[in-house]
Amino acid sequence: MASDDCKTLNYDQACLQIWATNTSNTSLWMQSEECYNCDLLKVTNITNYKVTTIRLKTIYRLLLHLTNDQNNENCSTLYNFEEHGIYRWNITNSSYCSKIEALSLSHDFYMPFVFALLLIIPSFSIWFFITYIQKTNVVPSVFRFSSKTDLDIENDFGTGSNEPVIIQPHIPTPVKNTSSRITSLDAFRGISITLMIFFNMGGGRYWFFQHTPWNGIRIADFIFPWFCWVMGVSIAISLRSQLRSSTKRKYVFGRIFRRSFVLLIMGLILNSVHHNNLNTFRPLGILQRLAIIYFVASSLETIFMKPQPYFTNTKFDIIRDVIESAPQWFIIILLVGVHTAVTFLLKVPGCPKGYLGPGGLYNHSKNYNCTGGAAGYIDRMILGENHMFYGYANEIYQSKPFENEGILSTLTNVLLVYLGVHAGRIILCYQYTNERIKRWTIWTIVLGFASGLLCNFSKENGLIPINKSMFSLSYTFIAGSSAFFVFILLFLIIEHWRLWNGSPFCEIGQNSILLYIGHEIFYDTLPWSWEPVNETTHTEYLLMHSWATIFWCAIALVMHKKNIFIVV
Repeated sequence: MASDDCKTLNYDQACLQIWATNTSNTSLWMQSEECYNCDLLKVTNITNYKVTTIRLKTIYRLLLHLTNDQNNENCSTLYNFEEHGIYRWNITNSSYCSKIEALSLSHDFYMPFVFALLLIIPSFSIWFFITYIQKTNVVPSVFRFSSKTDLDIENDFGTGSNEPVIIQPHIPTPVKNTSSRITSLDAFRGISITLMIFFNMGGGRYWFFQHTPWNGIRIADFIFPWFCWVMGVSIAISLRSQLRSSTKRKYVFGRIFRRSFVLLIMGLILNSVHHNNLNTFRPLGILQRLAIIYFVASSLETIFMKPQPYFTNTKFDIIRDVIESAPQWFIIILLVGVHTAVTFLLKVPGCPKGYLGPGGLYNHSKNYNCTGGAAGYIDRMILGENHMFYGYANEIYQSKPFENEGILSTLTNVLLVYLGVHAGRIILCYQYTNERIKRWTIWTIVLGFASGLLCNFSKENGLIPINKSMFSLSYTFIAGSSAFFVFILLFLIIEHWRLWNGSPFCEIGQNSILLYIGHEIFYDTLPWSWEPVNETTHTEYLLMHSWATIFWCAIALVMHKKNIFIVV
């Protein structure tokens, strides 16, 4: 973006001064390195014998190209500009392609993290201090935290009931030595929802805390899959518990249908909170996706799961988790096969078969209107462009709207949930930690390697690139692999070695639905958010988003103390 001056630079901006001498008819063209095989876009004409000042985005490396129509001279350079940096580029007839010179650089790009730590560390310190005090006799017992001792893990979203959405005060009962809850699972859910709040609030406006524009993966792209995977583990344990208690399958299915329907309605209402125009209303979203994938995975388990684990006292017991779930896996593989066939075989008008790109400027704009290939085409035909999420790729590729929670990608999302279901089945089928860890480790390695093969261990050149927006098969595998890996660590630390009790994330994870809905509704309201006083750096944004995350976690902890849980 051209500008007359760069006196005040905002975050993720730098200033380039182009000094032109004895040069005429010169133009500056530019493109982000993130934009794969994209054509250069004209930025401005360079005025001779004058300084032309340009504001630049510093998120990605930039390819700059100078052209001179008079003598056919040209110059290209790939440069990594730093935030708030001031740069000079001298171009003359004698040194047309000179190097870019840094006049001044900012060295406080990561200083906001220091201030954020000064907010986060005391918050955790206070929590651990309170936790320690409540275990001693220093304070009267009336001030101590109550603990949830008999809430079954049967609610697959982190709360403790199968009832409709209500605020349910829990009545404590005597502590039992055999708790049915898996603390590491609650902690994993709590970690996931905490990171989800931070990233959804904006992550301090740092690019590496945002979702990847199209292909590739960043930390923010793992969070929703982790939550889905944890839900899958809970489904397995929950349904086995209900079937063991001789609950009729039709009643179990009724609960599943009711919970899915409530989630679906909640998602639709949530989408209308800030956007209630029917002409542009978006019918799909996170909660709607959770409702669908939960319904499919839970229904499969309700139909095929046995009340007791498969056991034969034969050599096949080593894979009894696989044998027990063979019918379910057959259906899941069939769904993935349908997804793959539609993706690569469906004829999309004006687009090549199997197209997986973002359209727009991608690959020299050859398939400008083909955003998302078959997946995008199906969503645009059924939903209409005005009712779709605009997508993360638009800013980079200028692509058409693309629905991240689209219809076709639901099938691979079901696969991810079922990977979690299988992790839960391993808990049910094997008693000892080493038996469980071995199998989880095998899944971690196999899924990670399969993802690498599909994407050819590269960002752009594989058969199926890792792509969060499309929930590609390679993305599903790497997300599942990471979920197995994180859970292995948490299970060892919390359940096996008992080095940590999972607090405070365990308590936070038990009110995950409240936190998700709450932060989505109040994300731009006080006291969670405000209009920044200083937008030139990331500092205020990072402090604000960290504060909002801590505040929501504090709300969950207080509700846990009061034994109040939002249940679905």
